[in-house]
Amino acid sequence: MLTRRYPILRLIIPMFIGMIGAFSVYEITGYQPVILLVVLVVAVLCTVYSYIKNHTRVFIITSTITFLTFGYELTSRSLDNAYHEYGKNWKYELYNHNPFASAKALDIQKKLHKKYSEHGLTGETGSIIEAMTIGWRQGLTKDTKDCFSKAGLSHTLALSGFHITIVFLLLHYIFLGRIVSHRWKIQSNVLSILCLWAYAFMAGMQPSLVRATIMCSLLVFTQSFGRRVTPLNSCLLTGMIMLIIEPLILFHLGFQLSFSAVIGICTLGDTLCRRFKINAPKHAPFIKTYTYKTLNAVKDIAIISLVCNIFTIPIVAYTFHQIPLLSIVSNLMATMLVSALIILSAIWWATIWSASLSTFILAILQWTASAICTIAHTIASIPYSVYFCTPTLTECILMYGIILTMTLAIRKHTSHRLIALLIAIITYCLAVIIRKTVL
Repeated sequence: MLTRRYPILRLIIPMFIGMIGAFSVYEITGYQPVILLVVLVVAVLCTVYSYIKNHTRVFIITSTITFLTFGYELTSRSLDNAYHEYGKNWKYELYNHNPFASAKALDIQKKLHKKYSEHGLTGETGSIIEAMTIGWRQGLTKDTKDCFSKAGLSHTLALSGFHITIVFLLLHYIFLGRIVSHRWKIQSNVLSILCLWAYAFMAGMQPSLVRATIMCSLLVFTQSFGRRVTPLNSCLLTGMIMLIIEPLILFHLGFQLSFSAVIGICTLGDTLCRRFKINAPKHAPFIKTYTYKTLNAVKDIAIISLVCNIFTIPIVAYTFHQIPLLSIVSNLMATMLVSALIILSAIWWATIWSASLSTFILAILQWTASAICTIAHTIASIPYSVYFCTPTLTECILMYGIILTMTLAIRKHTSHRLIALLIAIITYCLAVIIRKTVL
């Protein structure tokens, strides 16, 4: 059963249902703090009592009601605050507020941007370096954003799990996490995570960056103390924490894309990577073993890129009305360059005290950024590299129905799951046909 393998679902599903309920009926009922507080207190007391008396079924029911009410109360309060702050014309689709950002973080970001500008990092290459390293996106022009969007490389311009992974690995090596004993490895991990949070703060604390940092912290600390937590459980717990802090972040585009991609990687991506693993022969020479590792790495990049695009297609299509068709090619070409750019940027900051050395590193850094720009422009200029569409919200939800049933069918082939996939595809096709017929 899913709830046994992913216990956090027992908490997040009722909370999410409560949130959706609040979005649906808030304009009719408004925010009723007294009633909600009474219901919440009664539900909590019943949950505690059933747990003490070991009434399993009652405990499941009361805990579900508790988190459902909790999600409803949080969301109703946030909606009430939003309507008071932005007025009655406020719409969910326009929500772009970042609840994790602070004035201090923005000041640090501006100082880092000024430092880049002082050393001649301007223009398109400079704006790309700033976006990929410190999260400063104000310098990106509309043409650059459109070009990267058509090439399927928009995710490289927003700091997320990919960037956090590289930064953490750098910190892990700097603090000797690979070679020290277990006792000192815990301290190395603590230092790495503290530095990672400092980096996230300096980079503006964007939702995708906060999500990646929380997930990385959970995974590292649980492994350090001999506990194992699956990436999907970590992802779900992270999402729950962020939604508790600010329920309306559910409508933030960065939050939606980030979690969609990560859930896809944790479910379908992990399955496909393991299923299509290329095993090297036993006692193979070093060169042959390294070749197989390289092939596996390229294969994994292609699979993860494909899965990320599949799981974000409905959101991208609904928001930007286009789907990049050559994103796998562009990601295979650009992934290593983006990794090199982040590492070179860290080296440049470390050698900024030496004029000659930093100038040399800066030249390589600019060449790397220029190469990424060239890839994006080349892919975007290819005819039919982008499919333009205007799906409705209902069609996007049905798309996720197809993606969900397809994932379940791939993970385990059963007749019921294949029938569910077929029904999802037929339902989506009927919805498209009906819309086109009516229009």
